[in-house]
Amino acid sequence: MIRIIGVLIVLMFWMTKLSAQHQLTLSQCLERSMKASHLLRAASYQEDKAEVALSMSRSQRLPRVSLGSSYTRIGKLTTIEFSTSPGAPPRKLTFGAPNRVNFDVRLQVPLFTWWRIEHSIDLARLGKKFTELKTEKQRIDLTAQVLQAFYGALLNRKIVELTKENLERKQKYFSITEKRYKAGQLPRLELLRAQVQVKNEQSNLETAHGNYEKSLIFLAKTVGTPENLIEPVGELTFTPVTDDPSTILKRALARRIELQQFAMQEKMIDAQQRIIASANKPNLSLFSSYSMLNGFDPMNPEKFFTNYNIGVQLSWALFDGFNTRYQRQSSQLDRMAVQEQKNEIEELIRMQVRQALVSIKQAEQKITAQQENIRLAKETLEMAQTQYENGFISSLDLLDAQKVLLQMEMAYWQTLFGHVTAKIELGKAMGSFHWFEDQL
Repeated sequence: MIRIIGVLIVLMFWMTKLSAQHQLTLSQCLERSMKASHLLRAASYQEDKAEVALSMSRSQRLPRVSLGSSYTRIGKLTTIEFSTSPGAPPRKLTFGAPNRVNFDVRLQVPLFTWWRIEHSIDLARLGKKFTELKTEKQRIDLTAQVLQAFYGALLNRKIVELTKENLERKQKYFSITEKRYKAGQLPRLELLRAQVQVKNEQSNLETAHGNYEKSLIFLAKTVGTPENLIEPVGELTFTPVTDDPSTILKRALARRIELQQFAMQEKMIDAQQRIIASANKPNLSLFSSYSMLNGFDPMNPEKFFTNYNIGVQLSWALFDGFNTRYQRQSSQLDRMAVQEQKNEIEELIRMQVRQALVSIKQAEQKITAQQENIRLAKETLEMAQTQYENGFISSLDLLDAQKVLLQMEMAYWQTLFGHVTAKIELGKAMGSFHWFEDQL
């Protein structure tokens, strides 16, 4: 009795705890997780960084203006003495000033770079799209994680319910056994066996509650509220997959983010090759400068003079030690490696889709059979309870009937969860979770 009271107290504590939790639907969990995800925020910063890199590439088209200044202290200056007339003191001419100062403003504008700037802008633009694909992949992975956590919590909640129902059956079995024991129909051994069964099931219920709480903790972390537990609002339901396997595979190959990333990498390598090809081509630029400096007037060394120049500069690397050739070879090897990785991912996608479809088919076949098994197990248990109460069967027969029913119920819901998990894996392979749209 004390044990039963303790379990009731634990259950009341759990009910109070759950009532204080936030109740969220699947769509609300996904919405919160997208806002709270540290990885998504990090991915958004990478997108911002890629946008900055694109702006930096575009800035190559703009002129470069630089300001320069220097100060030089000269210890000994060149001096010439000469006489202007007989008897007059000699005169001195000093070339330069002991304190030399100059200011210089330079301007340089690229006129023609063999499209090197345009190719670098294209490369930066492709890099930005690549980071956007990485963000989208992070969203898909986070969606799959939330789905897994949400339905995992629903499964553990259902296990709590099934264990609680089985505890009620054990308690009913104990009541019947106690009544028959008092009537002298059963020995004390049967009463003790019934008590043990009740205590074992109470322990199982506590374990089920603990597992449920751990799944809620994981769900809260996934949603982004680790300090506040979340109670999922929903039920595990069976929704068969009716899509054609060939259509699923085509969608997976068309939508898989990794394949899109490899395609983007190939474009980036092409842009890089165009940049490499322009490295040893002529470049034309406009330059101009305006300067102020002193020390040029021997009669007035401290006077500042101004000057300016403007011109066109042509640069052409005639020989770069075969560096361009080696860069081309390296880039081509990168492209070949990306192609092989792309082929590997395609094979992996085909395998993942096939495995997920097999798992879904197996689960759907089991679900149909297990529903009938549960119906038969319930009918068997009802008959066993009536026969045990009337003394026609032993307690072991009744316990076997209870055990079979619990096993059938557990197997059904675990198979249903396995079906959901297989759909999540298939959704990751496809980059789409449209099977869950009715709950989003």
